[in-house]
Amino acid sequence: MEDVSATQLLLLSALLFLLPCSAYDACDELDHDDLLSLPFKAPLNWSASTDCCLWDGIICDPLYHIRVIRLWLPKRGLSGVVSSAVTNLTRLTHLNLSHNSLLGSLPDDLLSSLPSLQVIDLSLNRLIGHFPPSSNASNHLQIINLSSNFFNGAIPSSVLVPSISIYKVSNNSFSSFSGHIGDGIVKLTNLNILELHSNQFSRKIPSHIGNLSMLEKLLLHTNNFTGPLPSSLPNCKILSSLNLRVNNLTGELSAFKFSTLQRLATLDLGNNNFIGELPQSLYSCKSLTAIRYGSNQLTGEMSPGVVEFSVFTHCPSFPSLPTT
Repeated sequence: MEDVSATQLLLLSALLFLLPCSAYDACDELDHDDLLSLPFKAPLNWSASTDCCLWDGIICDPLYHIRVIRLWLPKRGLSGVVSSAVTNLTRLTHLNLSHNSLLGSLPDDLLSSLPSLQVIDLSLNRLIGHFPPSSNASNHLQIINLSSNFFNGAIPSSVLVPSISIYKVSNNSFSSFSGHIGDGIVKLTNLNILELHSNQFSRKIPSHIGNLSMLEKLLLHTNNFTGPLPSSLPNCKILSSLNLRVNNLTGELSAFKFSTLQRLATLDLGNNNFIGELPQSLYSCKSLTAIRYGSNQLTGEMSPGVVEFSVFTHCPSFPSLPTT
């Protein structure tokens, strides 16, 4: 009897050991079916008879290869809509459908249904409507890129979680954030890149934008921002690129402390309503390689010691920048 029991225990142990290997053989059936139901019109090698973990643009979890964690299909010639089937892929960490021709609006519960999401990139499509709010946006979210679509209205502040490091919504028709623009933005203390350019944002730049001490790139050009530069902006001491061109910004620049922005490489203040003399503190920005400040009401000239540098007015990011 003892020999039989020992044999049974050995068999049971062997079966338990083999279970993960069996799970490795096929992806989750529901994930498989949800992916097949996505109405993408594109030549993908997705076959109902094969393991979805082996499909183009699909990555499953590294341990058991069961659940889909990445849907990565940039530049695949996709058309159609982003259907609610995406929200059933509840283990997704990365969603990239950028550089395609997707149409229509997004599912209302897109972010709320994906609690592990770290990256969402839907840029360069033809998506429309409002970006959906979220009652529980992922605390792991690091990158949001919605640039170059046809989104409009207010950006819900509920999607602005402190973990975000890159936030790009340029080239849309966004007009505001829900609530005051600063309420959500200034809590993104890990933010490195903020691109809001080419929208319809108005009112003042948040007065506490200096709270974003990790900010390296701030692109707010081609909007309708008003008022003076926030006095807290010099607190963004590792800022390397600042573009505020084509807004309705006002005030004197002479007292602005550019000298704290020692990493600033490109500065574009053109086509605003700034007045007064060019700030002397600009001369302290030793990393500055390109500047544009034309179409304002500024007086004075850059010092000879600055304009000696030929790259100062010729930079790939700012071709043929006029300095007057």
